[in-house]
Amino acid sequence: DSTSLETLYNKFEEYVTPKSSPVFARFSFHNKIQEPEEHVEQFVTKLQLLAKYCSFKDQDEMIRERIVFGTNLQKFEKN
Repeated sequence: DSTSLETLYNKFEEYVTPKSSPVFARFSFHNKIQEPEEHVEQFVTKLQLLAKYCSFKDQDEMIRERIVFGTNLQKFEKN
């Protein structure tokens, strides 16, 4: 009887758990930019969380590229 209850619970969990969409996850990832008052560490953490659902072949490389294109660091001036 407890196994049937456990089975029912697992099926319910599977039904109500949102399905991931790599296409939407990648859209969100590529549109993420660093907020004006957001620390770099916070920005990187958010990128790591977003990248989990993107199915990238090289997740670290994609995060690195998004850091380059998505940060709000000031450009260096040539002297």
